Amino acid sequence: MSNKWSKIFLCSILSINSSGAAAGLLLGPDLLGYSAVAGAAISIAADAVVDNNLGAVAAVAIGARTETANIYSGNAAVAIGANATTGNTYAGMAVSLGADASAANIYAGAATTVGANASADNIYSGAAITLGAGASAEDVYAAAAITNAGVVNSSSAGNTTTTTTAINSYQETLDLAKALEQIDSAQKSLFNIKKDYDVMTNLGSYNFDAGVYEGSALTIVAGSTITLDGLFEENPLWIFNLSAAMTVGANTTFEIINAGAGAGVIWNLGGALDLGAGTSFLGTAFVTGAVTGATSSVSCGSLFATAAIGIGSVTSTNCLGSETWAGSINGLSDGIQVIDSFAINSRSAAVSVPEPSTGFLMGAILIVLASVKSNRKNKC
Repeated sequence: MSNKWSKIFLCSILSINSSGAAAGLLLGPDLLGYSAVAGAAISIAADAVVDNNLGAVAAVAIGARTETANIYSGNAAVAIGANATTGNTYAGMAVSLGADASAANIYAGAATTVGANASADNIYSGAAITLGAGASAEDVYAAAAITNAGVVNSSSAGNTTTTTTAINSYQETLDLAKALEQIDSAQKSLFNIKKDYDVMTNLGSYNFDAGVYEGSALTIVAGSTITLDGLFEENPLWIFNLSAAMTVGANTTFEIINAGAGAGVIWNLGGALDLGAGTSFLGTAFVTGAVTGATSSVSCGSLFATAAIGIGSVTSTNCLGSETWAGSINGLSDGIQVIDSFAINSRSAAVSVPEPSTGFLMGAILIVLASVKSNRKNKC
């Protein structure tokens, strides 16, 4: 049996017979559906698109003309720029909706301001609500005064019961403490994987085969092209475990080739992630520290950081505009596991197989182990 097929067979056995915590998915439940989760503030640039939710311990600022899904700020304010479009918004403090912007429901722990000609669905505010000229809303509830209430279907100033109930209910949609714990857990699991290759500290344009890479700090020269080549393998997986920060020069492009829908790209950083101006980053990043890249974009993944995040567009789904290549985020959410220092990408469609006997499994494992060389790649 060849070394390659031995590893695939062994991983299949591990995947079939692992259950419970040992086979838990890499992406925790409180991270699912989020394009970015930050242990501090989140800032999204103007004219950006974020196709999944945002969650931050501190303030969230959305640039003008930007489109986002739901926004969640646990302990601070949310500011939404002019002409922006958002989903539901929760803020532990105040919410401001810029002129001509539109939002779904707003849940604010403090005052809410809706700019001129802006619109929202229902608004629940723990303090006063001010509606600008030409603003519109459905139902509005505030624990204090409502200014310009005539633009809504119904309003209720001083309504603490309805307001508090709605705000508290939506607050429970994300547990940021657990989300940060899940980031930490994912990073520890990733750092536990045995490496296939070392990464140099400085790179220009470079091609990476699928595998597990390990290094310290990494600097990528401006204008580089980083190519991830799946070599037509099924469900190729790239994991970059860096113990320190990663700095990417301006106008650097990350691209993936020869890979199917189950491909996964993960960057696991023990330091900050700094994306230079105009960089097109690819994959999901777990970051100990901050992410900076206001004029950069992320595709086929998400950003999970213990500190602040400043970024342009984040496309977590429908990667690279392709309906057939879903890529990293789907692989993370329903297939990537870390078992006994192996990274297993089992995103391919499940098939029904007879349950193997214990004797067959033991024999198969012994055959496989005998044929796998000591320097085997730790991936499936």
